[in-house]
Order: sequence, then C-alpha cells, then structure tokens
Amino acid sequence: MLYASGLGPTSPPAIAYKLVQVAAQAVNAGDFRVWLNGAVVDPKRIFYAGLTPGFAGLYQINVQLPDNAPPNPEIRIGFVDPQSPAGRFLPLQ
Repeated sequence: MLYASGLGPTSPPAIAYKLVQVAAQAVNAGDFRVWLNGAVVDPKRIFYAGLTPGFAGLYQINVQLPDNAPPNPEIRIGFVDPQSPAGRFLPLQ
C-alpha cells in the first residue's frame, strides 16, 4: 500500500469537511500509473487508487510490485502527466 494526496476527483465524490466513510475510486483510476526507476508497473497490478475511508484527503494505492523490482527504486505515481516529483525512493530489499 502506498499513500498520497492530490490525486483528484473520486467516484463517489468526496464531501467537503467530512471524513471519507467508504472507499472512493479516483475518477481516472484506469489511467493511474506507478513507475519504478522510470519503468511503468503493469497497470493490472494496481488494484485500487482512491480515497482511504476514515481519513480526510488521503489516497490509498494498492499495488503489487513486480517480482523483479530492484532494491530501493525511485518511485513515481500519478497519471501520465502530472506525476509525483522525482527523487523519492521506495525502501525495498
């Protein structure tokens, strides 16, 4: 599981000033990607990208990393454009 903020609108839409009560998938979840060292993770390995119940504005990404994932890869998430900033590394052994 990865956590993020700012992934955009969801379905069902979040209600302002209320904690999320149920999972709410990102509207463009089919276009959501995870990159490790610049290589895209197979989108079939992303099982959920949306709001986390019980939290305000916190997105959860459920992704199964590839078996051949390198140790401590640079990780980026997002849509084709925009992506999260470069220079973030996933502690992975």
